[in-house]
Amino acid sequence: MKITMLSSLIFLSVAALTAPAVLAQPTAAPTEKGTSKAKATPAVVAGSYKTEAEAQATCLGQPVVWVNTRSKIYHAKDSKVYGKTKSGFYMCQALADTSGYRAVKTPTTKKGKAKETEKKKT
Repeated sequence: MKITMLSSLIFLSVAALTAPAVLAQPTAAPTEKGTSKAKATPAVVAGSYKTEAEAQATCLGQPVVWVNTRSKIYHAKDSKVYGKTKSGFYMCQALADTSGYRAVKTPTTKKGKAKETEKKKT
């Protein structure tokens, strides 16, 4: 009888300690179709900043870029999507390069076609 009461007391103590942690876990809000989809929150990256001013203060003259966390591509200040993608942060360009992010590929020019037309004219 004492063993049963002791084991019940231990069980209730463990349940009381773990219940708040289980109940406090965040749940995803249901979507329109009734299914729940959790939004992926990007992990905090060392050297990332929410504002451009914070990044500029830390980068000390180095270029500041906007890192798109979904595509893992960074954009320079003169880019039209700089600071405008849904998920991303500001970071020093040198740190972005070493952190595994890459720059936007430059669009290819049509110089080859222009040279061909010049050859036809002469």
